[in-house]
Order: sequence, then structure tokens, then C-alpha cells
Amino acid sequence: MDDAKWMMITKGLALSVAYCLSYLVLRHFSFDQWFLPAGLRAVTLLLLPFRFWPFIFIGDASAVMYGRLSIADQNSATWVYVGPFLLIAGNAIAPYLLRMRLQTPQAITRQLPLVAACMSAWSGICTTVLNAMLGGPVENATIAFFTTKFFGNYLGTLMGMLPALVWITRKQHFVTLRTAFRDIFLAATSIALVFAYLKYWHDGDDIGRKSILMAMIFPALFLTYFHGWLGAAIGVLMVNIGIAQTMTYMRTPGAAPYDENVFLAQIGLSIAASALLILGGRITSHYEKAMDAGVAEEEAKRISRLALLSNESESRDQVLYMAQLHILVDEEMRSLVHWLKENGRYKEALAINSSGAQHRELFNRHAIALYPVGIEEKGLFAVVQSQAFEDRWASGTHVAIRFDDGDPRILSTELQLAAYRCFCSAIVLMCDWKPEEFRVRMRVGRTSRRRGIYFSVSVVNPGNAEVSHAGTAASLLLSARTNAHGGIVRRHAHRISVLLSEDGTERTVSERPQQGE
Repeated sequence: MDDAKWMMITKGLALSVAYCLSYLVLRHFSFDQWFLPAGLRAVTLLLLPFRFWPFIFIGDASAVMYGRLSIADQNSATWVYVGPFLLIAGNAIAPYLLRMRLQTPQAITRQLPLVAACMSAWSGICTTVLNAMLGGPVENATIAFFTTKFFGNYLGTLMGMLPALVWITRKQHFVTLRTAFRDIFLAATSIALVFAYLKYWHDGDDIGRKSILMAMIFPALFLTYFHGWLGAAIGVLMVNIGIAQTMTYMRTPGAAPYDENVFLAQIGLSIAASALLILGGRITSHYEKAMDAGVAEEEAKRISRLALLSNESESRDQVLYMAQLHILVDEEMRSLVHWLKENGRYKEALAINSSGAQHRELFNRHAIALYPVGIEEKGLFAVVQSQAFEDRWASGTHVAIRFDDGDPRILSTELQLAAYRCFCSAIVLMCDWKPEEFRVRMRVGRTSRRRGIYFSVSVVNPGNAEVSHAGTAASLLLSARTNAHGGIVRRHAHRISVLLSEDGTERTVSERPQQGE
């Protein structure tokens, strides 16, 4: 019994040392917008047995304390020597509650975006509050700093959790991984080419750089489309590394300069990664069920693709959840503002209030890319002619739209969403021509038995076409969506036409009589 006890203590001390060294190494290659130690902390606290937690606390606190020694003379001794232990103890609350709720790695895999978001938000709150309470640095107690830390921790958590979960479920994905090697190689090559272009050849404006950075997400979408959750996990990892490496930083902790372009791309990556992991999980689930039922491989792929096309409700729920999470963060920050004012720190409180609205607007602008909530109330036409749509999908190129006839609200929400997704794919595909302007015609009509929508997208003064990975992925998605809805797509030299229809005998929500009519 004594030998077993001493063996346990020896293993635990070795874990503490290994954790501390790993934390310091990862911190050396991290910055606030891409914080890799958050992934190490998530993996150990979520996946290792509880009996190892005391040793994890020692290793984490030792690493944080080592990093604070260089600025010990600028802050209180309590913050330097006691704060690290309180910080890891506070950060462990969220993983503990999550483990009580999600008791297996498989359950954590299915809820990974939610797990990462909760841990990142809680970690940012703990850091800010403990800094203020223990006499640490409070000059960074702003919404901007908190937002940067949140997304940095979120991406860092994904960087740690995704490889760990892929390894845990390796037996399930081994055959798929071998067959997916070609697609993974193509996606990695595409990301490497985009990175090389940004680093060595691109000298354009900020808008162009943002668009190119966001284009890195399409290889992850491509892998998700064909390989489900495994493709999403590998794709998100590669894109995460690709976007992070565009940041120019010194190899010292905390010396990374803030780069707004990269930060905006990382916000987009965080949102897209959440959607891809959820949709990838759904695809894998449908694919496995189809294979278990004896469905042929090609038919199983078709069902998986249709599952991707029919997951708008999951995207909507994700947007609503992210909005609720943002509200929760705002409430916590208001509490922080109140605490700062009570302690006479009016400058920090004013900085939080003045920057809060700007960052909420930034968050909402990227969240709307997941699901166009305005379709449910205002209809398709109102969404596609908004400035947000033009900035998000047309890379700032002007989109001139002519509505010939009809009200899209006579269509079901499902068909409007399908038309919206097809329209987005057509715009992305035509962006390969680098036009001066997009010209769009839309028409909604109905007969006694059918109702539908027709639209065409053409380009004005197109340049020399350059086939991009984003355009290729958009072409595949456009074909898949039109096929799923029994539609028709026609492609010409500089024009794409799409027709989608549905059963016209069922009444939509907008057509149903209201009470009292």
C-alpha cells in the first residue's frame, strides 16, 4: 500500500514538473490573441482523473508565478505569490461543473464549442477580478482586453482539446483518417499558400488582407463537408495555426503587438469553428447511422451532405446561445465596472463603458455570418441588400440588386434560407473574377401548386479568373444545396442562375390569418 502511495506521489510530481515546463514553452509561443496554455489547462482539467488535480494546481501556479517574478516590483507581493494559486483554483470551477454535467470524453466532444466558450469567459473574469482584488495590473481592465483574452483562450482551448479528442477517438477514425489523407494534404497546402502570399507577396490594403485571412476558413469547411467531425477538427487546427502565424511577434511572453486584421480573422475563426464542429458532429452522426443501417457508402455521403444542408436550426441555436453568452459577459463586466467605481478606479470603469458598444457591434457583425436572423422577420430581400451582407460576402464589392416581382415572405423560412445560402455561394464563386460590381436579379413567384424564387448573379468588368479554394468550395456547396431542394442551377461565362421551389399548397407563417381576422 505504501509503495502504491509513493508511486502515486512520484507520478504526480512528475506531472507537475511536466505541466510547468509545458506551460512555459507554450506561453513562449503564445500571445493574448492565441493563448496556448489555455488548451493545456483544459486538457488536463477535463480529461485527467481528479486525483491528479492537486499536482496540476502546483504546476500551473508555479508556471504563472515564474512569469510574474519579472514584474514583482511593480505589483503587490500578494498578487505575485498568492494570486497564481487562487487563479488556478478559480479557473478549475468551470471544468469541475462541466465534468459533472458531461461525464465522458464523447459528451465533451459533442459540446466542445460550449465547453471552450464557458471556460474562456470564466477564465477572463477570474483573471480580471483577481488582478483588481490582489493589487495586480488593472490598466488593462477594458472590454477590448477582455475580448482579446476571451478569443485567445477560446482558440487556445481548441488547439489543446481537438488533438486530445482526436487521439482518444482514434480507433473510430483510423480508416477515415487514412482515406482522408489526400483532402487533408490539399487543405494544408491551400492554407500554406495563403499564408505565403500574405507574408511575401501581398501588399494591398487592410480590407484585402482581412478577406484573404477569412478565406483560410474555407479549407476547414471543405474538410467538414466531406469528413464530418474529424475533418472539422483537423481543419480548425490547421486554420488556427495558419492565421496565428500571420501575426508578427517577438519570441518573448507578452511582447506580441496587437494586429486588428488578425484579431478580426480570429474572431471569424472562433465563430466558424463553433459552427463547423457542431455541423461536423452532426454529419458524422448521420454517416455512422447510415453505415450501421447497411446503406452504401455513396448514399451515406449523400445523407451526410443533406444533413449539413438541413442544419440551419443548429446554426440558429448557436447564434442565440452566443448572444446569451455575450449578454452574460456584459453583465459580469457591468459588475466589474461597479466594483471599480466603488474602489475609486473611475478611469478603468470609463474605458470599459466607452469601448463596450464598439465590441458588441463587432461581435454581432461576425455572428450574423452564421445565421441571418433577419430573414425570419423582414424576409430575404431585406437581408441581401444590407451593407452587412455586402461587406461579409462580396469582399466590399458593390452589389446592385433588382427585385423584379413578388414578396419572399410568401416562401417558407426554409426555402428563403436555402436561397440565401445559394446566393452567398454564388457571390463567393464569382469573386474569383475580381469584378468591379455584381448585378443581381431576384424574382419570387407562385402557381396553384408551386412557389419559388429565381435569381441570377452576373459580374461587371470581370478580370482574369483565378480559381481559388474558396470558389471551389462555394461551387460544391451551391450544387449540393440546389440538388437538395430539387432546384436548378445554370452557369454561364460570367453569370450564374438559380431556381428553387417548394410545395405551394402549404401556407407560410406570414400567410396564416391572425387571431380576430
